[in-house]
Amino acid sequence: MQAIVHSISIYQMRAVIQRVAHASVAIEGVEKSRIGPGLLILLGIGQDDSAEDMDWLCKKIA
Repeated sequence: MQAIVHSISIYQMRAVIQRVAHASVAIEGVEKSRIGPGLLILLGIGQDDSAEDMDWLCKKIA
């Protein structure tokens, strides 16, 4: 399966959206969460980003 990745960049915020068959999050080798088929969204927000910037990006993704 070929991954299709879409990227949105706003100032320092960045979102990467990827369709996955499954995904999980591990912290220090311990799995904390997992999902089945769906969308994996990696969202980067900087300390200088405003609440309005974050709201705009969340609405854009949804």
